[in-house]
Amino acid sequence: MKGIVGKIYGEASAFEFNFVIFDPKLVKRGDYIKVWNDIDGWVVAYVSDVRAISSIKESDIINGKFTQKEIFVGKAVVLGKREGGHLKAPKCPFVPGESVFIAEEDLVAEALGLKEDGAYIGYLGETNVKVKLDINSLVQKHVCILAKTGSGKSYTAGVIIEELLDKNVPLLIIDPHGEYEIMSKPNTSKFEILELRKLGMSPEGVDVKVFNVERAVEVQERIFKRWADWR
Repeated sequence: MKGIVGKIYGEASAFEFNFVIFDPKLVKRGDYIKVWNDIDGWVVAYVSDVRAISSIKESDIINGKFTQKEIFVGKAVVLGKREGGHLKAPKCPFVPGESVFIAEEDLVAEALGLKEDGAYIGYLGETNVKVKLDINSLVQKHVCILAKTGSGKSYTAGVIIEELLDKNVPLLIIDPHGEYEIMSKPNTSKFEILELRKLGMSPEGVDVKVFNVERAVEVQERIFKRWADWR
């Protein structure tokens, strides 16, 4: 069958498995793959790691001998299959010897629950899958952006804010560090403008009104004073 990039080997469960990669040029860490499950049908998994294995000994390497053939092995974490709007794990483990295929982008988007319309925040890894978050879920439930310092949490929040404003969702931003005031002006960074163009976007400023905390406190005190005088 065309399109096979590997086969499952060794111990496999319904949540993860290892597979031998036929051609390392076709599979890399971060790729999405699919495997057929007799009960659940096509199931999507994520390649979390790829390793090269050789039978050559350390003494052979010291003596100047090198392996002629490595075996490339991928580790896959099972995402599952979406049914009834929910992502479900397979009901039975995968079978060693089962063929592994690269997952189509439509299947990946379906499994991850990505919408055709929503808050557009970029592409999924190195795929052409656009990540669009459900607007209703964003505004009706709690949202948390977690990552280490400097990895882009504030930037991601800014992108989501711009998308919500574009969908006419009113927002109140409490910004003690003054990070989002610059959103009122278009991006002028040449590098970031080029990156935006790759995403089919162009730099734009958004209509935001900035309220200074000190000024707000002053106004509040005046209101309280007038109210006290009226009493």
